[in-house]
Amino acid sequence: MKITRSQLKQIIKEELDATMEEGRLGDMISAGLGKILELPSALIIGGLIVYLNTTAPRDDIDLIELSKDTKAMAAFGNKLASPDYNGKQFALDWHELSRDEIMSKYFSGNEDGPFRA
Repeated sequence: MKITRSQLKQIIKEELDATMEEGRLGDMISAGLGKILELPSALIIGGLIVYLNTTAPRDDIDLIELSKDTKAMAAFGNKLASPDYNGKQFALDWHELSRDEIMSKYFSGNEDGPFRA
């Protein structure tokens, strides 16, 4: 059986709500629920960084070092989560734009989204 990411999030939320009502996890889970639900997205971003680093490395961008920059990763995650994100355009940009253009377009900014630095 396959389920979508939104279905999985809903199932997790319902199970956590039921558990919290029973008093087993209480405030600790309630405070971290947002972070728990962001985990699949964070894994996707990490996977993309690893994929880029192995299949399309750039001499001018150290993705491992960049991945340690929480502001850059939050900006990148929010770009990917944006309804305006275009994966094909990102692939073209990755190969055609300069380092500064890539950093400006994908790894900077304060767009609304699930990720915070």
